Amino acid sequence: PCLDIVGNRVPNHFVDRGGDATDLELAALRDLAKGMDARDGVVIYPEGTVANEDRRRRAMEHIAARDPERAARLGALTRLLPPRHAGTKALRDGCPHADLVFVDHVGFEVLASLADAPARIPLAEPVRVKVVRVPRAQIPDDRAEFRAWFDERWLALDRDGL
Repeated sequence: PCLDIVGNRVPNHFVDRGGDATDLELAALRDLAKGMDARDGVVIYPEGTVANEDRRRRAMEHIAARDPERAARLGALTRLLPPRHAGTKALRDGCPHADLVFVDHVGFEVLASLADAPARIPLAEPVRVKVVRVPRAQIPDDRAEFRAWFDERWLALDRDGL
């Protein structure tokens, strides 16, 4: 119910992770970010889903088939899934003056599915969160540069952990 209530009162777009209409999804994200100001924020999950070993392996195989150099670079990931850049870049393009905030967390893994949630709440272990804000001036505009930069930030989140 809370998703329905909030979802019908604030601008939002739930990305279709498995869809074929990538251009339409990215356009929707750009449009969502247009007109944002310093009081606004958007949340996006660059991994697309909850990380686990099988998903990491499959994602890396998929990347290796298309971009072996990127797969080699991201091969050091141990906690996180390889990030998908396009949605974050589309949001940034829609609001080009915005900073970017990376939020790393540990402790929600036990809630990997909604079906697990009722049996796992309250959580037995504390949730730890680390937030890193990157000023707009440090974010590359060029698509290829943005992708490489984002990968490096993602590798640092994975490496530094909590």
